[in-house]
Amino acid sequence: MRAMRRTAIAVFSVVAALTLSACGGSTDEATTAESSSAMKGGALNSEEKAESAEVEGILEAEVETEEIPDTSGLSSNRVCPGVNSDIFECLESSGDFSYFLSILNDAQRNELATSGPLTVFAPTDDAFEALGDEAQGLLDEDEDLRKEVVAHHIVKGAYLTPDFFREDPRFIDVAGFSGVETDLNDVIYVEGAGVGPGDNLLNNGIIHVINKVLIPGNPWWEE
Repeated sequence: MRAMRRTAIAVFSVVAALTLSACGGSTDEATTAESSSAMKGGALNSEEKAESAEVEGILEAEVETEEIPDTSGLSSNRVCPGVNSDIFECLESSGDFSYFLSILNDAQRNELATSGPLTVFAPTDDAFEALGDEAQGLLDEDEDLRKEVVAHHIVKGAYLTPDFFREDPRFIDVAGFSGVETDLNDVIYVEGAGVGPGDNLLNNGIIHVINKVLIPGNPWWEE
C-alpha cells in the first residue's frame, strides 16, 4: 500500500509539474504574442506617422512654391473697389460719373445694369466739364444727341486693353472708333481720350475710364 501511495504521489507530482509548465508556457506565449503585437502595432503607427508627415511636408512645399500672379495692373477694379456688381451700379457707387449717368435713357440704364458682356468707356465728370457750357447745353436739350453720344461709349462684348490692338477682327472696327494709339509712356488713347490703367471687371463686363468725351463723327486728330 505504501508503495502504491508513493507511486500515486509521484505520478500526481509529475502531472502537476507538467500542468504548471503547460500553463506557464501558455502565459509566456500569450505575453510574447501580445508584446509582439504591440511592437507591430507601434511600428505601423510610426510608419503611418512618418507617411503622414511626408504628405504634409509635400503639401506645405507646394503651397510655399505656388506663385500667385500679379493682376493688379491688368484686372483690378479701381472704379468701385470691393463692389461686386453690374456696370451701372459700379459707376453709380463711384460718384465720378454723375453726368454720364444723367444722360442715359431708360433703355441704356437697363442695358448697363442687366445686359452683357459689355465694354463701357466711361468719361469722368471732369471730361464732360471740359466740353464747355455750350456743348453740355446741347446734350441737355437734344435727346437724340444724348442717345448717340452714350451709345458711342458702349461696345458689345468684353474687351481688355490688349484687345484694343487686335487685328482679326480689328477692335476699332467692332467698336466704331476712329483710332487707337499709345504714347511713349505706354498710355493708351481711344479717339484721343486717355484710357485709365487697368481693366475694371464687373459681373456683366468691363469699364475703361477715359478723360475725354467721345463724340461720334468727330475726328480726334483734327482737334
